[in-house]
Amino acid sequence: MAEHRPVEFANFVCRAGSLELLDFVDTVILPAFMSPLSRKWGDNSYFLHDVRVIDLAPEMRNGVLAVCGRFVKDTVLHSQQIFDQGELVANNQKIKSSPSAFFVLLLEQHKLIYCSEYKGAPSLETLRSTLQQFIGRTHSTYIHAVYEECKADAQASSFEKRERVTKVALLADFPRPTLEIVPLASQESIEEFIKRFKTLQSMTIRLIKPNNEINNEGFFKAMRGNSEKLGASTSALTYKNSDGLSKATAASHAEAAADGNAELKFSGKDKDGQQLSGSNDDFRVVRFVQDLPSKPVAAARRLFQEFMSARKSGLIAGEPAAADRQEARLAVVRQMVTNNED
Repeated sequence: MAEHRPVEFANFVCRAGSLELLDFVDTVILPAFMSPLSRKWGDNSYFLHDVRVIDLAPEMRNGVLAVCGRFVKDTVLHSQQIFDQGELVANNQKIKSSPSAFFVLLLEQHKLIYCSEYKGAPSLETLRSTLQQFIGRTHSTYIHAVYEECKADAQASSFEKRERVTKVALLADFPRPTLEIVPLASQESIEEFIKRFKTLQSMTIRLIKPNNEINNEGFFKAMRGNSEKLGASTSALTYKNSDGLSKATAASHAEAAADGNAELKFSGKDKDGQQLSGSNDDFRVVRFVQDLPSKPVAAARRLFQEFMSARKSGLIAGEPAAADRQEARLAVVRQMVTNNED
């Protein structure tokens, strides 16, 4: 019987001050994905494997540029005892295990497609933590390289010019990027989750500064506008009532925010009077795929089909287009595209 593997969709929000992902895709993002980096956490080691830059729709004028590959958790499983012939028996053994997940990052759309291959595969949050570290490393490398280049240019011209070249100034123009990976929710899944509450006592919406997607719902547009005026990278709004909030109104507000640029949290009592709480992870969009190819590029094309199917069904919306200033960056990425399906 063919195995059904879960497929998740998320918004990939990477910013550095006023700069968006595509503004530094060739200088920081792609090196973070394609360099042989790893992250240690306890007995676990996390790294990306067999990463490719591909075009998922070469028949289209500008194509659909993506980065695909595997995210691997390299670990050791410890066994201390087993149950054998009716007895508990000491069994001091170690077994190496490396579960993985496929990922496809749609660069222009800022969407991530994620599919766990095996039980124990690393989660989306683990991917975020790992990529945040990798991006930080490649950003530091890039800033140092630019600094050395500017210093060499200054030495070739004048002492005064050299004095003006500092890493502080470079970091002011291009600060360390931040990364948010927010699971996409659907209208139906949010409504179904809210129905589980007998009394919805609290609802929090944390707005994340988006890429170049815009939520045109007036309430959130105004909220984001105020946040930008204050210079905030995030903003949050919390509603509370111990006697219960309006579930219909909460669902309406939540649906308007569920574009992958907001984190939602609910808490209250279920129909049995027990405490109930949930966030984006509890009502994220999940599909299941059969017969996923083992080759990264073929797997990416299959997962992209699932993405497009979810988009057509209304589960995924709001795809941005690259700004004019980012076209040069995308042109560099197109030169890196591989046609190798292996």
